[in-house]
Amino acid sequence: MSDSLKKNKIKTLLQRILQLNTFSVSVALAVFAYQGFFSRYISDDYCHGGLINNYGFFGAIQTHYLTFSNRYMILVIPYLTGVFGSHKLSYLPALLIILWVIALVWLLREVGIALSANWKNLILFLFAGLASFFVIYQAPNRYQSVFWEVGSVVHFAPLIWTTFLAASVLTVIRKRNTKKKLFRWGILFFVITFFIGGFSEMNGALIFSLALLLSIR
Repeated sequence: MSDSLKKNKIKTLLQRILQLNTFSVSVALAVFAYQGFFSRYISDDYCHGGLINNYGFFGAIQTHYLTFSNRYMILVIPYLTGVFGSHKLSYLPALLIILWVIALVWLLREVGIALSANWKNLILFLFAGLASFFVIYQAPNRYQSVFWEVGSVVHFAPLIWTTFLAASVLTVIRKRNTKKKLFRWGILFFVITFFIGGFSEMNGALIFSLALLLSIR
């Protein structure tokens, strides 16, 4: 058997292993998404729904901020689920998982470009799937962090928006825009960061720490 034939067989075998692992991770994430279909309103979900029904969206944000919590963006997702119908709440965990995998793929692609690594889409999806799976699997309280609406708004959703933000920052840096464009992007990122920080003070601290690390040369 020639060396080239051996290399092709090894390459094919590795490709099949990669595909099998990617499929396994996809199934595992699909199981988490399926579990989310059993999510229902509990506890604070009713409080947030009541605030929105009584005061409207902006009035509810003001009332919640002044009387309950400084998380000024926490009512955005409850408002949207109320607009589309409370029964759509069961789709929220699956949507958040899909969005996070997409964000991680984008982030890993930008990291690969920065490292001059030619990572294929299948590898990117596998790494993104593994990262999201183990974070969800090892969450101290999976139901509260992922499947409960209020908990996912505070813990899970900000992590997704931060991942998207990090990927977009790396994309802007890679394209080497002019100073004028960078200034505009900086203003946009500041506004986005302000809104992301409104979901949870912990996420605001995370973004601040990442920005501090990026500023150190």
